[in-house]
Amino acid sequence: MLKSESSVTKGRARTDSAWKHCKKVERGDGKSYKYVVCNYCKQEVKEGVSRLKHHLAQTQKDVRKCPLMPQEVKDKIKSFLKKKYITKKAIKQSFDEKVDNSSCYHAHPSLKEIQEMGGSCPGSSGRLSSKGVR
Repeated sequence: MLKSESSVTKGRARTDSAWKHCKKVERGDGKSYKYVVCNYCKQEVKEGVSRLKHHLAQTQKDVRKCPLMPQEVKDKIKSFLKKKYITKKAIKQSFDEKVDNSSCYHAHPSLKEIQEMGGSCPGSSGRLSSKGVR
């Protein structure tokens, strides 16, 4: 048995534009998944609005594509997903560059430098392991 919910839940408005194209449903089967139903094809999508965007954009990423999706909505959602992917990739690249260029990162002696100084790992038999050394 499905029970539809409006786009406002517990006094908090939904801000994602994808909510215009679906309805949240509560299932009485005791499962903790979040479900939404597509307004166009009535497909029930598990995991909420994030996966629904792929359903609407017809990317087929972890979900069946919507056969009744209007082209203008499909293009809008696809554009949003592309911008999100590019932004996420840029943030990751920026983080990786900061880690690689960090003075803290380069401040640690290398395994070879430790061996040249005659050092060893605590609790070892005097031999150094390269495990965990960057």
